[in-house]
Amino acid sequence: MSQSNIVDVFRASFPAPTAIVEEMAREFSPQLLNKGEEWLRPGQYCQHIGFLNRGLIRAAVETKSGLHTRWAFLPGQFFTSIQSFTTNSPSQESLIAIEDCEIFVLGRDRWQDLYEKHEMLRRFWTASLETLSACFEDRVHTLLMDDGKARYQHMLDHYPEFILQVPQKYVAEMLGIAPRHLSRIRKELAEG
Repeated sequence: MSQSNIVDVFRASFPAPTAIVEEMAREFSPQLLNKGEEWLRPGQYCQHIGFLNRGLIRAAVETKSGLHTRWAFLPGQFFTSIQSFTTNSPSQESLIAIEDCEIFVLGRDRWQDLYEKHEMLRRFWTASLETLSACFEDRVHTLLMDDGKARYQHMLDHYPEFILQVPQKYVAEMLGIAPRHLSRIRKELAEG
């Protein structure tokens, strides 16, 4: 596994000298996750940030009715339990491999060292958090205001990569609807 995809993501986000970007990318260590393996469990302190090179990971929370997917991470994305990682508190979620994954990980302490050292990383992190915040706000709004069909259409319009890459049962959980309702909605939209 090569850290070249991390370099590409950093360079696409903010221009920086190649030596700095490559130095940061080399700090990430390769790791493999098997399908169904948990990278993080509720109650654990998230002490790493990851980069998903290949595969899919879901963030899931346990409710009275079972485990529900809150979000999914796609190849080329950084992932972590934001609340746990940033506040050094126990995680409320699981991060689980949907399929076999190649990831790169970096410890929280080393991340903070690099964060202090490199302005580019601080700008990257701020932009990433702003984007995540906007996405979460958007999702909360649609969950509160729209019915299942409108939520699916919104995801199709704004986040089509999830529809294309994430198994439909997890998409249904992200939308807050039963998989059978998602099948019906998809059929209605295809017909009409």
